Amino acid sequence: MNDTSKFPFPPVNAAFMLPKEARDVLRRGEYYGTTAGFCLGYIQANLAVIPASEADNFEEFCRKNPGPLPLLYRSKPGDVTAPPLAEDSDVRTDLPRYLIFSHCRQVEDMRDLLGFSWEGRVSFYLGCSYSFEEALLKEGIRLSYAENKQEVSMYVTNV
Repeated sequence: MNDTSKFPFPPVNAAFMLPKEARDVLRRGEYYGTTAGFCLGYIQANLAVIPASEADNFEEFCRKNPGPLPLLYRSKPGDVTAPPLAEDSDVRTDLPRYLIFSHCRQVEDMRDLLGFSWEGRVSFYLGCSYSFEEALLKEGIRLSYAENKQEVSMYVTNV
């Protein structure tokens, strides 16, 4: 589990922010931790950026595995926006952090992707478990990771 003690506290009103307000906070670099508890009632997405030459294979993999990889949107090569998901979006700046992997190893932890060439890259927006936090809380289910200011449990696989 990642040590989140180095992250700033989220904005006090994070749960009640509109998605555009949250994107603005992230674009300004005011927050770079987990977005658990942000924008309750709205769908959050995870991002995977794939070389265009592998995009069809990745999309097929997502479609065959919709439980763990619910595909919300696939961009066109070089596109940094996701119009069906968010107006005025920019994938290079709208997330709190970007973990860059190469050959199955994390090689960077960045705050934006403005320095990267987007040519020949396709963005996949995948459904995120944070999207149903509000429903769990309404039913009285405690979210220990949120209470303890930790990231959700994750595991590493070689699949």
